[in-house]
Amino acid sequence: MTRTLLLAERPFAGLRSTAILEEVRASLGADGTILVPGAADPPEGFEAAAPDADPAALGIGHVVLAGVFSDRTALDAALGHAARALASGARLEARSFSLERAAAQREPPAHVEALEAASALELRDHHTANTLLVWRIAAPFRIFAYPERAVWPDPALAEGLPAGPLLGLGILGGGGTAGALARSTTALRGLLAPFRGWP
Repeated sequence: MTRTLLLAERPFAGLRSTAILEEVRASLGADGTILVPGAADPPEGFEAAAPDADPAALGIGHVVLAGVFSDRTALDAALGHAARALASGARLEARSFSLERAAAQREPPAHVEALEAASALELRDHHTANTLLVWRIAAPFRIFAYPERAVWPDPALAEGLPAGPLLGLGILGGGGTAGALARSTTALRGLLAPFRGWP
């Protein structure tokens, strides 16, 4: 049986990462447990692995680069890990792959050539596609936008919520977000006006 190694930045650190990685697992149809370096408390179906684990020693035959990378150091490390796995005969693919902030710098990261060897490059957004073009990645890719949006709902999350219509709004935090919200207050009020009074 081929073992699968999943490389992600801060795996399962939040709802977005968990939703993305759960969707990747479902799309892979993987037999057995997926090893995830750096995962502190992975959910069922995933198993933590040491961040510096040797892919050859683990018997890795399949490597998946997945989720959102916003830190250049984390991206460099993941691509280095992927390159080592490729050198030991593993197959690489990227699933639900996104590049944001510092990870999407104009200069290519170390080991960017690993992406050229990927059997599949599945991107979550056009910004990531543009970044790969700037890096001159010639391997074909496709944009499969935000596939984690189709994750099955968990009815337990609705317990304790008020009856009637609800408005759910998800916004990633950070210093830039607060400034963007402040600059867009008028536009946001207009967009949210039809939902005034909803919990």
